Amino acid sequence: MPGIRFTLNGHATEASYEPGMHFLEVLREECGIVSAKDGCAPEGTCGCCLILVDGWPALSCLRKPAQIEGHDVVTLEGLPEETRRILGEAFVLEGGVQCGFCIPGILVRASSLMRQEVTDDRGAIAKALDGHLCRCTGYGRIIDAIQTAGEARRNGGRLPRKEPRQHFFFGEELGLTRNPAFANLGGNGNGHGIGRSVSRLGGFEQALGETAFVDDMRAPGMLHGAMVLTGHPRARILKIHTDEAAAMPGVVRIFTAADVPGTRATGLNDPDQPVFVAEGELTCCVADFLAMVVADTQFRARRAAAMVKVDYEVLEPITDPFEAQQAGAPLVHSLDTCAPRPSNVLQPVTAFSRGDVDAALATAAHVIAATFQTQPVEIAFLEPEACLAVPQANGVRVHTASQGSLYDRAQIAKILNVDLDEVEIALAASGGAFGAKEELSIQGQTAIAAYLLQRPVKTVLTRPHRRSITSSAMR
Repeated sequence: MPGIRFTLNGHATEASYEPGMHFLEVLREECGIVSAKDGCAPEGTCGCCLILVDGWPALSCLRKPAQIEGHDVVTLEGLPEETRRILGEAFVLEGGVQCGFCIPGILVRASSLMRQEVTDDRGAIAKALDGHLCRCTGYGRIIDAIQTAGEARRNGGRLPRKEPRQHFFFGEELGLTRNPAFANLGGNGNGHGIGRSVSRLGGFEQALGETAFVDDMRAPGMLHGAMVLTGHPRARILKIHTDEAAAMPGVVRIFTAADVPGTRATGLNDPDQPVFVAEGELTCCVADFLAMVVADTQFRARRAAAMVKVDYEVLEPITDPFEAQQAGAPLVHSLDTCAPRPSNVLQPVTAFSRGDVDAALATAAHVIAATFQTQPVEIAFLEPEACLAVPQANGVRVHTASQGSLYDRAQIAKILNVDLDEVEIALAASGGAFGAKEELSIQGQTAIAAYLLQRPVKTVLTRPHRRSITSSAMR
């Protein structure tokens, strides 16, 4: 394999890479750097992987490893400790860190702004943040934090205030005051009642990229999974060809529907999402998984997954909800799907009424009748779904950022066909979710791989996979 020599956080470093890898993969997989996060690689749209190359900000997922030869690279881990402390404390004080997934890249950007001495200019900070996505904070408090960090740098490293810039909770700017009856500021209280800014638990570590998300975790002997999604929203799977992918370097095994020990249907309220769609069955949406490749590295697993070939009988997709309710309309979950359903309307139907709508409309001064349309929305949490499953005893321990650990545990036990006590869910930090990490995504497949191979397996969805799931099953 080719290799590169460069300086990483002040140390001469040599790293090997495979052709086709980007530099973020080298940093994370070869050099053990975890502060640079993978939110969209190699699209370069989220800013989570920002580093300094020869002192200037650069997106590591957009750099080829060969481009780094001979250069000086600094990640958040390599910034001066005083700068790290100031930035971490400023972001905690100002509430600029929430889930924390995007913040390490933003801190690297902030360090550059501090060096250029432009942190007094909110407009300049906002412009510099153009290349960063944050789903949690709305950017206002991030800008506050960067300005506060700049002030602290000029103030001998001391924060200029104990309250955040935006510390009005009760309309103080309008002359209103807090009702002291609702705050215990003395006596047995600790002074941290309602309306007081309290430091976010673990916020300092989150800001510095030290909080471990699932993709930051490692386990001895760990393998990597990569998913194969259907290429068509509605099609019959005639044949899944895995021979070429299985022969690629590093591939350990390829899993399909035939490998599922227990049930294949998952879902919180209505188990209609297949772990894998089997040969001969129909797909229901572009979020359906067909196979999972397990290899010795993430890069090799994903490259092999791209070589899995599928023969389809492509059918007309069902895309209009009104047409889908008409008599005789084809069923989304027809008899030849993994989880057949008798209707395109989710059952049971929940209906309620209140008042006399017809009478109200008849007596209204104005009645407006219109048809409104909206688009599917990308939920846009920055951390793609990730799962690490580790075999233990007669079951597995599953590290996941799920919003429903108890439900995950029950479903994974059914998928593996093991007792509930044999499945342990270890809740990891979540890089955003907003309701979209309630259902299983890749936890079941990753648990299957770890359980059957008796080795730890980690799977991380790519951003294109994440968008496919959002546009169908999660909308």
